[in-house]
Amino acid sequence: PNRPWPCIERASVYEVAERLEDAKAAALRALEFQPWFRPGVQAYAHILVRLGKEKDALDFLTEAATHLESGLVLAQLAGLQNDLRLHRDARESLERYAELSPMMDADVRKWLAARRADTAYLLGEYADAADFARGVGEEFYSKFAERLNAQTDGGTADRILLPGEFAVEREPKRSEEHTSELQSPYVISYAVCCLKKK
Repeated sequence: PNRPWPCIERASVYEVAERLEDAKAAALRALEFQPWFRPGVQAYAHILVRLGKEKDALDFLTEAATHLESGLVLAQLAGLQNDLRLHRDARESLERYAELSPMMDADVRKWLAARRADTAYLLGEYADAADFARGVGEEFYSKFAERLNAQTDGGTADRILLPGEFAVEREPKRSEEHTSELQSPYVISYAVCCLKKK
């Protein structure tokens, strides 16, 4: 059948089988059936990242964001922008995500607060990062906010960027919604907050 969704399913199967070029072709086929089909956009960009073509994925998602009013596409774009250390762009994408999501449930509000905290931290905006972190309402982010507050009260913040060999491979997880916080196939501890009192 000439419908885009079976192509997305096929792309997922190919990805699991590590047939990434076939997965890319299947995602592109979905976009031929329906240009700017949101799941097709996300699947194609995700596969580009898996193929090591982060710049192509960035360009594609940036263009897609001009054609679609999709919070999911903007969330994926923001994650990739942070992965590529384009933190100011990521902040703009997260703000646009919020504009397009006026009826967020509690879990989505927590997710957005966490992403805003991460992004503000990566921009060196520690007071804003602490404010967002407190809004998450989870132990990790509450402790993160405490450490950031200690830093703004006279401590120092050393951010350690770990090289790629410290990456931990993860299994790709996909769903119909294709939401993802980190687009690369590796979870990289790119920011370790080491805060010390002077």
